[in-house]
Amino acid sequence: MFDNFTTWNAYEAPGDGANQIGWPFALYVTHTGSIYMADGKNDRVIRVNGISGSGWTSFGTYGSGVGMGQFDKLLGLWVDESSGNKIYLADGTRIKRMDDMSGAGWTVYGDSGSGDGQFTRAWGITVRTHATTGFPAGIYVSDRKLDRIVYISDMTGAGWTAFGTNGTGVGQFKGPSGIAFGKDDKLYIVDTHRIVRIDDMTGAGWTTYGYPGPGTTAGQFYLPEGIALDSLNRIYVADSAHMVRMDDMTGAGWLTFGGMFDGKLLGTIVGVAVH
Repeated sequence: MFDNFTTWNAYEAPGDGANQIGWPFALYVTHTGSIYMADGKNDRVIRVNGISGSGWTSFGTYGSGVGMGQFDKLLGLWVDESSGNKIYLADGTRIKRMDDMSGAGWTVYGDSGSGDGQFTRAWGITVRTHATTGFPAGIYVSDRKLDRIVYISDMTGAGWTAFGTNGTGVGQFKGPSGIAFGKDDKLYIVDTHRIVRIDDMTGAGWTTYGYPGPGTTAGQFYLPEGIALDSLNRIYVADSAHMVRMDDMTGAGWLTFGGMFDGKLLGTIVGVAVH
């Protein structure tokens, strides 16, 4: 069992109404404890004040994805706390930004396709608020169907850089989804049955860990989709019906919580955040 997980707390209310969640594909927890969720099934963003679900607020509805507040395949979410909690969203063939849960400052970038400025399944999204040697400040997105990671410096699409092709070798992906930066300033990517780490957008320092399996043995991933790292740079992965934590990219300290038949059925977990 994970550290500090001695008490089981859950906020679960399946559905599409107030205080209900369809399918939370992505999570973000602020330093003040607010929880943001991308409810992909109901095409909306949700915010609650904590695990009790108090302060429920939602924004969005199904639509073409262009009009204000419209989502179509909402999968990724990131909150930029340095800018007053602006919300960045990966939504199918586009990425979006809004200033707050009212939808103010609604900005859309991207279109359907495989060229520059285009996405086919924008899934994971994270924002780098400061530059490092390997990664400039800006927006990083995983495009699951095009097997690539995309960088843009801002919501105009400036500085467009794409890395990755289809395959299983160095510089290749097979459906990347969740992405997150570690305290080591490297980018971590969930890629089908493995975790990938790169030092920059050229793919330098390419490192992988994991292989297909039911998740019962260290190194096995069943269907991982979400990833987060804590202040010690430990890696947390949402892997279908259970959570995985490992100390580093060697798999050291491998721990799991939950599972399909352990009495606390977690269902299908696709998002994870570390507070």
